[in-house]
This record gives sequence, structure tokens and C-alpha cells, in this order.
Amino acid sequence: MHAKSQIACLWAGLVMIVALGAGLIIAGWIPPPMANESPAQVAQMYLDDQGRIRAGILVVFFTPVLAFVFSVVVAMHLRVGGGWTPWAFVHLGSAALA
Repeated sequence: MHAKSQIACLWAGLVMIVALGAGLIIAGWIPPPMANESPAQVAQMYLDDQGRIRAGILVVFFTPVLAFVFSVVVAMHLRVGGGWTPWAFVHLGSAALA
């Protein structure tokens, strides 16, 4: 893999973190609902903010793609030492499951 491709994959990790945070903010889950709210208040929050929650979760839904791209370059560097080590497979497998 070329150096520019690896740098792009590394940037995908940063974009993933920013997108995850932005999605949670858009959904209204940062900060989380107050602990002293009643179940009826929490249910009403979900009813009132359905569009915003859906938009935020749609952003969050696509962040694992960026995580996998980032994980590929990390797995490549884990194998540089001497072929495909078990840790490279563990890392890549866990990224695929995430």
C-alpha cells in the first residue's frame, strides 16, 4: 500500500471520531438525558425529537466503515514485523465485527 493511501486510512480514524461525536450531538444524546427525568419525560423526548435522532443515528451508522478502513492500515503495520501474526488477524477480525 502506498504511503498516501496509508495516510488517507489514518485520517479515516480521525474523521470517524469526529463523525461519531457529531452524530451523537445531532441526535441530542450529548449530554445524555438527566437521570432524574421520569420515564414519561424520556419517552416524550424521543417522540418530540424523532427527526433529529434519526439524522444523528444515520451519521453514527456509517462510522464503522471508517473504523474498518483505519483498522486495515493498523493491521498492515502489525504484520510488517514478520508476516501475518496472530495479532494482526485478531485486530482485523475485531474491526470487521465492530
